[in-house]
Amino acid sequence: MKIIVTGAGGFIGKNLLFNTALDPNIEVRAVFREINKEQKSPYELVEIEDINSGTNWKGILEDIDTVIHLAERAHFTTAT
Repeated sequence: MKIIVTGAGGFIGKNLLFNTALDPNIEVRAVFREINKEQKSPYELVEIEDINSGTNWKGILEDIDTVIHLAERAHFTTAT
């Protein structure tokens, strides 16, 4: 099975990646806001700085069986 995880750098995303590493039957494509280019990873890494309505998912979702969407808009404040 091949899954994609958005928000892979967040608290829940990191824990999910750690646990999927224990299952050899799961291939992971992990979406990060920013990738450390020197980081070695057992996952296929994808960098998307800002997920929005203009994000082109065509190639990113190719061959994916399951999407786990954990990305969120965090640390955003508005004037009250």
